[in-house]
Amino acid sequence: MGTNNLKDIRKSKGLTMMDMAEILGYKYAGSYRKLETGEQELRLSQINILSKTLKITKEKILN
Repeated sequence: MGTNNLKDIRKSKGLTMMDMAEILGYKYAGSYRKLETGEQELRLSQINILSKTLKITKEKILN
């Protein structure tokens, strides 16, 4: 669910995996990596956090 876009979004914003992990409340970048690789699906709450924090639409995250 939108995982292909996460890496592109992250890189376009100049953020590291650890930056994204911290935004989502994870302690380790590896936890975030699971979202980016599709091992774990994004939850609605995470989509909302990313949308607000990164100032992008939810649709951009999901498409």
